[in-house]
Amino acid sequence: MTSYFPKIASGFFEDGASLLWTWDHETAEFSVDRVTQNDRIEGHWQAYGVDYDVATIFEFKTRSDGMTIVTISEGGFRDDEKGRIAPMLNVQDGQTSYFASEQDLSTISIYVSIKIIMDMKK
Repeated sequence: MTSYFPKIASGFFEDGASLLWTWDHETAEFSVDRVTQNDRIEGHWQAYGVDYDVATIFEFKTRSDGMTIVTISEGGFRDDEKGRIAPMLNVQDGQTSYFASEQDLSTISIYVSIKIIMDMKK
């Protein structure tokens, strides 16, 4: 995962783990709720731009050509100004950092699809 997402991860994805993820410009704590080996990681963290945790699910699907499709879903953003803007800034910042990194992109065989789920309750 560190070749794609954070530059440094403090541990492994295990049920109940609390991981510290580090990028060039910030760190974040990700709490792992449940791991289904080679299929799904469920957890929560304080998302970019808000002051509360959101649920995050990583789903992995291996295609016949060996490429892994990673779908990242985040849910629980509040229906307010910060909650509507934060998911878009998170995606924009993450993609910019990834493509501006010094990684050899020719070796990456992960496609990422991102779903954002808003909590429309008031």
